[in-house]
Amino acid sequence: MAGWVRSLRMVDGVFYQQPERNAEIGVSSYESAIYFSKLTRHYQVAGIPSFLWSSHPGSQPGLIFASPDLQWGWHLFGMGSCQWKRVDAEMNGFAIPYWLFVVPLTLLSAWLLLSKPKLPVRSLLK
Repeated sequence: MAGWVRSLRMVDGVFYQQPERNAEIGVSSYESAIYFSKLTRHYQVAGIPSFLWSSHPGSQPGLIFASPDLQWGWHLFGMGSCQWKRVDAEMNGFAIPYWLFVVPLTLLSAWLLLSKPKLPVRSLLK
């Protein structure tokens, strides 16, 4: 839940660099969603650490889905798959909203707490 609230104002991400493939695989959080992406560069980059964590304030609310740079293949209930291409790089990714994780886990927790009857004290003492 804290990640959901934080994602309203901040962009947080963890990225894994694959220099032999000129690729970067990332998981980031922004605008109440988790984004999975793969960036492929058409050029060599040297001196980048294997794992990189990034955190900075977000720019404009609603920019991700309205960005003219991203071509969305499909977009439904806050989920979507996107593609971004330029001359020197291309990215493929998809987004999953936080509520898709939070609501089922909350329902599961409520069911686990409420469905199991408590054992009588006598059976615990035996």
